[in-house]
Amino acid sequence: MNKRIKLTQSEESKVYITTDTHLNHDPKWAVPLWEGRGFKSSSEHTCFIIDTINKMVRPGDKLIHLGDFCLNTTEAQCEELLSRIMCQNIYMLWGNHNNPLWKVYQREVASWVAWNEDGNQPGNCDFGDPITEVYPFRYRNVVFMGNYLEAIIDRKLYIMEHYPIHVFNEMSHGAYHLCGHSHYGLDFSRAENLGNKILDVAWDGWKRPYTPQEIEALMNKKAIFATTDHHKSERPEGPDV
Repeated sequence: MNKRIKLTQSEESKVYITTDTHLNHDPKWAVPLWEGRGFKSSSEHTCFIIDTINKMVRPGDKLIHLGDFCLNTTEAQCEELLSRIMCQNIYMLWGNHNNPLWKVYQREVASWVAWNEDGNQPGNCDFGDPITEVYPFRYRNVVFMGNYLEAIIDRKLYIMEHYPIHVFNEMSHGAYHLCGHSHYGLDFSRAENLGNKILDVAWDGWKRPYTPQEIEALMNKKAIFATTDHHKSERPEGPDV
């Protein structure tokens, strides 16, 4: 079940949104990701992103992350990356590169399940698949939200997931679709595409998190994409099949 969450901004608690940070990622590509983003090393790339987040996002704010948080990283290193981010409310979605965060999640959910099924006593757990998935699930400063999130932020509906999609819930009523995955590389999900209310909020776009106010200003320039209303399907003439 995808239950909507409601987030109302105040002076004490703002909302920020990003995705595809790829912390620690050092792929063996002809041009590594960090180099393509203008850095001299994976470490410099990671430090810049964390420093940028910490300059914008305060401990009491909320940071929505749409997946691909970190790669090439052990569970211990992942824990250390989380400890370096000051924000205490990171709403995390899954992407297509989920380890090691997925292993941390598996470990903590398995421990939580064992705790609740064994008379409130933690026990030995099998960390392999399949695993019970629990959402939302808080661990330290992260709230795991699964693959998909609908959020009402200041009375506006946001449809968020890692992958860009053409058709989404309440799109005909002006809902916003936020995504990532393509690293700001698809024309139809870029800010300058005015034909639909879709926006890729990957780090590659603005190299910092987006605010709802900035997203609304961009979406106000975009049209509502006209699509077939599936509630008004027309049956073809002829006998029933």
